Amino acid sequence: MNVYETLLNPKALPVPKAHCRAHYEGSIDKTGGNADWDWNLYQDENGEWVLFEHLGPGCIYNFVQHRYPSCEEPAFSFYFDGEKTPRFTIRHSQFGEKYPFVEPLASRYIGPYDNGRGPIRVVRSFVPMPYQKSCRITSSICLKGFDRTKNEGGWGHVIYHAFEFASLRSARFPSAGSIRFTSFRSCPAFAGYTQSQREIYSSKLDKFPSGSASARTQCTSMFSINIPYPLVGS
Repeated sequence: MNVYETLLNPKALPVPKAHCRAHYEGSIDKTGGNADWDWNLYQDENGEWVLFEHLGPGCIYNFVQHRYPSCEEPAFSFYFDGEKTPRFTIRHSQFGEKYPFVEPLASRYIGPYDNGRGPIRVVRSFVPMPYQKSCRITSSICLKGFDRTKNEGGWGHVIYHAFEFASLRSARFPSAGSIRFTSFRSCPAFAGYTQSQREIYSSKLDKFPSGSASARTQCTSMFSINIPYPLVGS
């Protein structure tokens, strides 16, 4: 099963993947308490704070971080397969807009007010990010604490799969113009949507650039996905 299959076929979601294990790395209180706001492993030689590090083949499926908008904004860097220069760098406020972290698979929103402690900006990505040898994610600032007045706010996590065999190609992403989320008017499920739902989904899909007419297309319950490049592992 390749890492994009569950995007193209939701029926594959509950199917166990052979030769892999799902893992979590994040700010959850390792002592079992409720202090779920410190997220860093160590500070590297470049002064960046390492949030996630995995040696071996795998794929990141989910990245989430919560931060007060009034506090210093972090920039996250993603390194694959021993790269010295990050493949992608993105600021907190750019999720949902900067490739490859674009809607609908990545977004940001102003989240819970939490009895006056908020507002909190939540960023999240479900963009699959496969790698063959290693992956490392860093933050430009130390993510810790929960006090807005002290420039804090470190909640976050990575969900990833670790594979037994290095059979994946390294993380190769198509150019920004080659991914197309098309209108889903031809999808059978579209007939069941209300007019307002159709308008909302259509407005999101219309933001995406055109892709190849010969792209592979698979209908899901919300939108069609055209991917004009070989799927990893296929």
